[in-house]
Amino acid sequence: MKLLSVANDNLIDRTIELWQPRLRRELSREDARQIVENVTGLFSLLSQWSKADTAPPASDTHPHWLARAVDGGEGRHEG
Repeated sequence: MKLLSVANDNLIDRTIELWQPRLRRELSREDARQIVENVTGLFSLLSQWSKADTAPPASDTHPHWLARAVDGGEGRHEG
């Protein structure tokens, strides 16, 4: 048996162990696989949103934002 297959089987077993008491019904291995897929998708989406929140807007890559921040937002430039 492949190592990945053993790891997947273990993940499915643990998913059933965790969720079956909370759902108060018998879970099939397919149910557990879908739960794993959905939870993985949720955390992937949250990660994408987090990265989008922390990335500077495209307009902030231009140096004019620094001038506004330094002079109190008045947008004065020396030159």
